[in-house]
Amino acid sequence: VLKKVFSNCSNDNVEDVLIKVTLLNAFYSTQLYNNPAANSFRKHHADILSMAKHIAKKQEFDQWLYSVDWNDNLKAVDYIAIGNSDWIKRDNISDSLSFSTKYCNWHCPDKYPIVDSIAKGMIYNIFKDKNSSLYDKELKQKDLSDYHTFCEKFNRFRTLVSERDNRQYSVKEIDEYLWQYGKDHEIAI
Repeated sequence: VLKKVFSNCSNDNVEDVLIKVTLLNAFYSTQLYNNPAANSFRKHHADILSMAKHIAKKQEFDQWLYSVDWNDNLKAVDYIAIGNSDWIKRDNISDSLSFSTKYCNWHCPDKYPIVDSIAKGMIYNIFKDKNSSLYDKELKQKDLSDYHTFCEKFNRFRTLVSERDNRQYSVKEIDEYLWQYGKDHEIAI
């Protein structure tokens, strides 16, 4: 179902985007709310309809999403993650990085690694293992909430594993590995 709705590459029609947002939220439990009124007491989460409107109204969004320029790709992720003007007006900026990376990933699976508590936990543990060639004593858990930092660590891990196995792993393959191993071993932050 997700493959079918995300085969529509355009994100400028609010009805089409609403279908994508709703299904992604349902399948991945991304914690977007169905009702903005029910969400008024929550400080850092957006609702489905506001998010869909937010994505559809940005004319540059598709350009950023599909660009070959990594800085544009970061703009696409950040634009969704930061939320929408309804939240900014209330001084409650949405923190929807997990949703944002999943939304972008479903459009371009080998460009956007997915960030969630399991992926962050896995990357953190890999880089905090003193026996690993990737050991980073300066890394803090909160650092992985920055998408650029997360991707830098993700890609270093992907490169190491690819070189070790003499095989180029895709972003999707590493995403799936991190999620499955982290889920099986209850690793999350």
